[in-house]
Amino acid sequence: MLPLLLPACSKNVALKTSGSIKKTKKAVRLYETDNWHIKQKAIRKIIKELKKNDISRIENAAEKILLQASMDNHTAIQIEASIGLGYLKSRTSLSMLLALAAPSSSDNVRWYAIQSLKRRNSPLALKVYLLGIQSKDWVIREVSIIGLLSLREKNQQKENLPAILQCLNDATIPVRISTLINLQIQDRRIYRAIIKNLYRKKPSALLTASLEAIRGYMLDEKTKDIIIEMLSHPSTRIRILALRALKEDRKIRLDKSRHY
Repeated sequence: MLPLLLPACSKNVALKTSGSIKKTKKAVRLYETDNWHIKQKAIRKIIKELKKNDISRIENAAEKILLQASMDNHTAIQIEASIGLGYLKSRTSLSMLLALAAPSSSDNVRWYAIQSLKRRNSPLALKVYLLGIQSKDWVIREVSIIGLLSLREKNQQKENLPAILQCLNDATIPVRISTLINLQIQDRRIYRAIIKNLYRKKPSALLTASLEAIRGYMLDEKTKDIIIEMLSHPSTRIRILALRALKEDRKIRLDKSRHY
C-alpha cells in the first residue's frame, strides 16, 4: 500500500506547529532561572510564538509561564506577561490581565495590560477602561479610552457617553486626538465636543482628527463657515478633509430633503 501523501501546505503547517512547540518548550526551560534578564528573554520567545496563527498546541504551556510571570516582583517581567496574556483565550488568563490592569498595579504594567485587553475585546474590560479614564496619568487615560472605543458592543459605548465626552474635552491634547480618531458612535453631544476641538484650529493633528470625526454629521452654519476657510489651509491633508466634510454635509442635506 502506498503511504498517504499529505498536501504540501499541510506538511508546512505541521512543521511550523512542531517548530513552535519545540521553541515554546525551550523557552519554558529557559524561564527556570533567578536571572530576570533571562526570564524576560524567555517570555519574549513565548510571545513570538503566540503571535503566530495557531497557538492551540502551545497555549497551555505558555499560559502557565505567563501566569507565573504576572506575579513576579520585577516590573519588566510583569510587563512582558501583560503583553503575552493578550494573545491567550482562556478565562483564567483574562482574569489575570484584568488584575494587572487595575489601579493597584504600577502605571507601566497597567498601561501594557490595558493595551493587551483591547486585543481580548472582552466586555469584562469595561470597568478597567472606565477606571483608567479617571487616572491622573494621561497615558493611562489615553489607552483606556482607546480600549473603550474598541469594544464591539456599541451599546456599551452609548451607555458610557459621559466618559467619551470627558476624553473629548481632556486637558491633554493626545487624549483628545486618540478619542477623535477612534470614535465609533454618533451623538449630538459628541458633535458639539468635536466642533469645540475644531474651533481651536491648532495643532494640526487635533484639527485633522476633528475633521475626520465630523464626517457623517450635518453641519451647523458656523461650523460650515470655519471648514470652508480650511479649504485654503497650508496643509494638503487638512484641505482634503475639509472638502470631504463639506461634501458629506451636502449629501446628508440632499438625502434629508428627499424624505420630505
